[in-house]
Amino acid sequence: MRIGIDARVLTEEKCGTANYVCKLVQYLVKLRPGLEIFLFAPEKICAEYEEFVSLPQVRRVVLEIGREERKKWPVKFLPGLLKEHRIDVFHQPFNADGPLFRPPCPMVITILDLIPWIMKGLFRNWYKELRYKARNFLWARIADKVLTISQCSQKDIVRLCRVSPEHVVVTYLGADDIYSGEISVQDEHEIMRKYQLLDNKYIVNMSGLNQQRRNPDFILEGFAEFCRNSDQDIKLVFTGSVMKAGGFYDMVLHKMDILGIRDRVVVTGFLSD
Repeated sequence: MRIGIDARVLTEEKCGTANYVCKLVQYLVKLRPGLEIFLFAPEKICAEYEEFVSLPQVRRVVLEIGREERKKWPVKFLPGLLKEHRIDVFHQPFNADGPLFRPPCPMVITILDLIPWIMKGLFRNWYKELRYKARNFLWARIADKVLTISQCSQKDIVRLCRVSPEHVVVTYLGADDIYSGEISVQDEHEIMRKYQLLDNKYIVNMSGLNQQRRNPDFILEGFAEFCRNSDQDIKLVFTGSVMKAGGFYDMVLHKMDILGIRDRVVVTGFLSD
């Protein structure tokens, strides 16, 4: 079987969706060695994904085109590439991205969640909100199957996109095998020293500090309340992307100062696996 995957997310800085795609590829070829996986992209795939995209069963189909052409890539180029490489199933691993198109083969899409649809005030204007909702609605109905990662998201997709529960399959996220082993005392010491956590207990929040919808104020207020009612020396650690543009991170720091907990909060930025 030949599986085609929209790999545009692998042309950018690593994020959760990129990790999802990489691990999906890794474990598909591990479970089914006979599969052929084609990664389609409109520009070069980043070097940091090399260990996943250089597997023997994986083939990169990179059509390097100009910036303006990239916007048309899903409609203008991708269907022809899927047909040319005789793809049996096409997987769109992220929702509401790019113009709608109908591939010349069965299509499975992943909709991780519909949070921007459900939470108010996340769009800059009504047009972007309408476009997001319309694309999700239509993508879910065009696809032969929809994958999502929780029962809650399944119910949201069924309700908002008006598809049957059987149309949406819940595939829970898992932990990579690398997390099942023991870490050496030396490595642990180096990591704790790097992030100034030696001899400290700590709480980790992995959602990053890049979007208001992740509600860092709520986390900070909860941690401040804990600190007021406990004599334990515990730190709060934020991992993941940090958005410093637009003053968002400055507002988060100001919130820490108001609550009097800035010296007990550690912001690491992106971490390696």
